[in-house]
Amino acid sequence: MAKLKNKISYLLALVVPVFSISAVADEPKTAGSEEEAAKEASGSLSAGAIAAAVAAAAAIAAAIDDDDDSPAPTPAPTYIIEELVEETSLTTISTASFTNKETVTVGTTTAVGTTLETVGQTNTYTATSTNPADNWQGAEFAEVVGTTAGGETIYLVEAAEVVDVQVEVDVEIEVETESIVTEIIPTMVDVTEEVVSTSIVTSVTTINPNP
Repeated sequence: MAKLKNKISYLLALVVPVFSISAVADEPKTAGSEEEAAKEASGSLSAGAIAAAVAAAAAIAAAIDDDDDSPAPTPAPTYIIEELVEETSLTTISTASFTNKETVTVGTTTAVGTTLETVGQTNTYTATSTNPADNWQGAEFAEVVGTTAGGETIYLVEAAEVVDVQVEVDVEIEVETESIVTEIIPTMVDVTEEVVSTSIVTSVTTINPNP
């Protein structure tokens, strides 16, 4: 609206002097009387003044029409750009490292074992003797089997003798033992690792990112 007012003021400034000049130019130079002078002065405008007025009116109409029909300026298009950004950072974490510790314990225990032991073993056999008492069970167990040339009685006896023999016997023995105890000992160790994080950064621009 302010633009329209400025145009009208400018055109009026052009038109008004034209009317003034035309009125002065058409003023009667020689008049016989005041009545004739008045008649001349009240005459119609000149053709030049009329043309100027018509041109001014057309310019005003064109200015008004131009101001109404002119389209509003088209704003520049905007583009939203999303960009994936990666950032790498270092971080330190503590992790456990395990070590096996072995402890040997020595002790004793009892067990059943065997050993050799010497014992007397009686062996029996049969023989002839003139003495019945040679029978290890007693003289009454001797059996008469004959006589000698000299007239002595011969007896069949069972004789016995004791001999030493070794036999295995069970005995309780003390045995030394070893036991291994394994203990797991954790140790904390600091480890530095790279951590990659991603984020989306959004920006607005009037420049087409894909021309």
